[in-house]
Amino acid sequence: MKKQEKEVALILVDVANKFRDVGFEEWFRNGFSDKDGIFIGTGAGDQGVIKINSYDKELNQKRENNFGFKINEGTPTLIKMIEFEKIVEEDEDE
Repeated sequence: MKKQEKEVALILVDVANKFRDVGFEEWFRNGFSDKDGIFIGTGAGDQGVIKINSYDKELNQKRENNFGFKINEGTPTLIKMIEFEKIVEEDEDE
């Protein structure tokens, strides 16, 4: 049986307005879908980078940065991010 390999590409965007023009560039159009992505935090319904098929009030509810939406083929699903706590090790000499 032949093993299928899948390419994974990741673009991290902090300010969506600064990213909007990239969607028109050839390298983006050829390698990415504007209907798939992950949006973390509040305002998924107000952004224009990831296309969403249907909007409801849940998309714009105030959320902490450990919640967001997985958007697959334009359909949003609420998700919770994994949080890591910083572990501080005590110095053995003390």
